[in-house]
Amino acid sequence: MNFKHKKSLGQNFLNDPFILVGVAEDAGVTSEDTVIEVGTGPATLTSVLASRAKRVITYEVDERLVPEIEKALEIYPNATLRLKDAMSDDEPIIDEPFKFVANIPYYITTPLVMKYIEHPLCRSITVMIQKEVADRFVARAGTADYGVITIAIDLVGDATYTRFVPRDKFTPPPKVDSAVVHIEVNRDKYAGVDIARVMKVVKCAFTMRRKTLVNNLTSGYGLTRDKAVEILSLAGFDANIRGERLTTEDFIHLTDILYANI
Repeated sequence: MNFKHKKSLGQNFLNDPFILVGVAEDAGVTSEDTVIEVGTGPATLTSVLASRAKRVITYEVDERLVPEIEKALEIYPNATLRLKDAMSDDEPIIDEPFKFVANIPYYITTPLVMKYIEHPLCRSITVMIQKEVADRFVARAGTADYGVITIAIDLVGDATYTRFVPRDKFTPPPKVDSAVVHIEVNRDKYAGVDIARVMKVVKCAFTMRRKTLVNNLTSGYGLTRDKAVEILSLAGFDANIRGERLTTEDFIHLTDILYANI
């Protein structure tokens, strides 16, 4: 393929057939599934997905790739190319449950995952992403990688690290290694919980990561220090605790106590 890759579009194409098949297997794609993919590239992953799925809708923004994509997909009438930016495309394109599978350009990883994890018809997300971001997706409370995105995912699903992908598997090779993460979406995981409210508390807790939760609650909710300490005490937490120590369940509990006392 004689093609000049655009760094601005995060174009690092994966061509290893074993890994491509592995991604489709990690996603659990079957003939009953509709799949949305972002970042078609030369359609190597798209072809694997189309060979297994009922239907594939794939997004690409680089018009230069259209001939290559059309050639690769000519034997897959169940694959549809959308030459649009998936992040800005709010047009309703699907009215059935789907799985999101992609080798995502690094620079849009988090917003894209959040866009689809919040989609009411999304059943699972399987993405190849920068390894350090993958580590954040599956991190445990109390670790350096644990943060807002970890909890946002955990509130509506279960993330699993499925495979490591070294940088030399891409053309051109990026400066970092990648990994695949599978998120099984479960919107009943915390049924009855006001997720938006919990996320507001979570974002407040990580506003200044090195500060204690008392300090972040004080500034984020306009509380006095004594009131913030009181709320933490009612929730069963030490006044010196930091947000990174709290699990998802802890944040749900803290949110209930906080909003009952402000």
